[in-house]
Amino acid sequence: MFILYWILLNLIFKFLKSKEKGGNVKYAVCSIMTFVVLSFCFSIAAADVLIICNESVPVRELSKSKVKSIFFDKESTWGDGQGINFVILRSKSKIHKEFTRKYLKKTPSQYKNYFKKRVFTGKGKAPRSLKSEKDVISYIAQTEGAIGYISPKSKTGDLNIMQIK
Repeated sequence: MFILYWILLNLIFKFLKSKEKGGNVKYAVCSIMTFVVLSFCFSIAAADVLIICNESVPVRELSKSKVKSIFFDKESTWGDGQGINFVILRSKSKIHKEFTRKYLKKTPSQYKNYFKKRVFTGKGKAPRSLKSEKDVISYIAQTEGAIGYISPKSKTGDLNIMQIK
């Protein structure tokens, strides 16, 4: 995405220079329109995230703020009193990067540092971090109250997919 913004800036500078020299305005407008269309296409193609949970979890819909609270370990129980067991993918995972950006509004390193600080101060423990989406699916299937995230292309089996509002 950074590259696309760099291209846009170059196009704008070219437009400004060409305007000074009496250049073609149609070229600049077409270039900017192309950039907008490409940006839209790339954002659609970007990895999306499914939030999945164990069948024992009593809810099927969460707000983005509730997801954020759960994954920042600020919520410890579901509405029925059952404990929340959240699990994450390793920070190098593309899906982890997408999840932290979309739902937590943090980079993977900011998220990791948040928990390092909590562990260091004795206010919490690091989240369970798994290597693969298969591991996440397996853990959630076997653990009551578990919640995690995977890519939409992964097979979820009998797990529940959360609706995010």
